[in-house]
Amino acid sequence: MSSYFWNGFQHVLVGLVFAAVYGRVARGLYLRRWSFWAGIIFTSGALFFVPLHIAAFGSLADWLYQFVHYPLADWDILFLGMSWHRFFLTHSFVIPILVWAAVLDFKKLHPLVFGMVIGHSSHLFWDAVTSAMSTPVVFWAQWLAIRGTTAKSWLLVNSALLFWLALVRARKQTTF
Repeated sequence: MSSYFWNGFQHVLVGLVFAAVYGRVARGLYLRRWSFWAGIIFTSGALFFVPLHIAAFGSLADWLYQFVHYPLADWDILFLGMSWHRFFLTHSFVIPILVWAAVLDFKKLHPLVFGMVIGHSSHLFWDAVTSAMSTPVVFWAQWLAIRGTTAKSWLLVNSALLFWLALVRARKQTTF
């Protein structure tokens, strides 16, 4: 069992709670689509239960595999290193909204993207709830970061904004 197992498990559980709330408010929009649930899993806690490594540590195969093991918000570790963990872009509404904007014309991808938005929202929320007051949101490693209430507020505001945007858009889609 990897060191991320319990943290990932908690993230996925919170993602499922967020999906249930979303489904209730959004009248079940996309809840019967497998791609919605893939988006939830992919961005809330990912495949936390798979082994942490499948090849030699540091190999290209192992690095690529890590993208399955870590949720989208934690890809900052893979691209930038541990000192950049909780990078402000990966731990905000920006990436899910950019993905959403990129697929607006592709209706078949909407369930996946809604799942990603809800899952990312839940990930940011759970990070805010469980992180220590000393855990930073990083703007520039070793130079600029926010901590404490400010960092937790950053995560909560971005989580709430994502969730709200998904609900507003879902309500518009279900009222036509």
